[in-house]
Amino acid sequence: MKFRMRAGDLRRLVSGTARTIERRDSIAILGCLKIEASLSNTVRMCGTNKDASVAIEAEAEVDLAGAVALPAGRLVRLAGALAHDTIVTVSAIDDGTTMVETDEMTLSLGGLDASAMPHCAIGASVERVFLSAGELARLMRPAFAMSAEPTRYYLNGLYLHTVDGALAASATDGHRLAHSRIRPRAMPNRPHSIIIPRGFVHWLLPIVAKLPTDHAVVIDVHKDGAIFTIGNTVATTKEVDGTFPDYERVIPGTEGKGAIVDRRRLLRALDIMRIVTGPGMEIVSLNFDGARLTVSAKDGEGGAAKTALPCAFTEPEKTVGLNQRYLGSAARAFTGDNLTLWPEEIAPIRIEDPADESFLVVLMPARI
Repeated sequence: MKFRMRAGDLRRLVSGTARTIERRDSIAILGCLKIEASLSNTVRMCGTNKDASVAIEAEAEVDLAGAVALPAGRLVRLAGALAHDTIVTVSAIDDGTTMVETDEMTLSLGGLDASAMPHCAIGASVERVFLSAGELARLMRPAFAMSAEPTRYYLNGLYLHTVDGALAASATDGHRLAHSRIRPRAMPNRPHSIIIPRGFVHWLLPIVAKLPTDHAVVIDVHKDGAIFTIGNTVATTKEVDGTFPDYERVIPGTEGKGAIVDRRRLLRALDIMRIVTGPGMEIVSLNFDGARLTVSAKDGEGGAAKTALPCAFTEPEKTVGLNQRYLGSAARAFTGDNLTLWPEEIAPIRIEDPADESFLVVLMPARI
């Protein structure tokens, strides 16, 4: 195998695939990235942890086709050390050594047999969904509420499904629930639900955020996984093997009138509360009283904070307790100017953007 490419293209391949690698995996091949050079003048790089894989292609000048698996950590350091426009020549030698050369340096790396790289195998395809990057970004807004608790593994991901003629995504950690809906131009003909693993979602989020909103994305839903095709990137993931809970019964209704508050001012108020709150003392009190919302907190050691902001609330005065970290993450997940909160003293609290009904968050109340 022998090819030449710009260091900037090599860096893009490495950075996009290396994040799938399990750094502490005892299986040596899983700490490598597979590089395949084709005489069609393309280089394909792939990384996997057996449960997910990412493959990315880039143009290159290929003299000799072939494949090799090289340590991901060394490739990351190599790509980061080279200037963007540097031309890099990569040559695999029969003794298992791979030479990396530029005008200024020569480097040799020990590699492994590329054929030993495992595949992320998933079942038969069920449905294909066509989205734009902007639609996918809106669909994945609930990701902040995914659980990281290993004992409740079925909550460790983003639940993709269809509901009421819309494509939906939900996530919950038991303390907060987030739900988003979009209506793509072509809805799936055979609705199928799947839980996308948390780690894969965190890999996907920054990739989608960098894309133009009209960039095409294809999701091939399989019986036990999914394949996301984004330009020259193909990412495969197995699903979380479990049943997502019936989240709809947790979502409270919108009886009465909610309280409308400025989202950014609420976030600033929570920043003030963070001065006195900390681990184990993260509860803030929200008092809704007509045109005024008072936010306060105590630290249990004599410290206290209080601030007020405008509010539009026509219901009787109510005071609720919420975890300030959960409330802050919920408010940051929205992008509009205002939020509508339906405060309930002992029931889950619903939060929406009054100008966008496609996304909502539910927070469990806390004892003040």
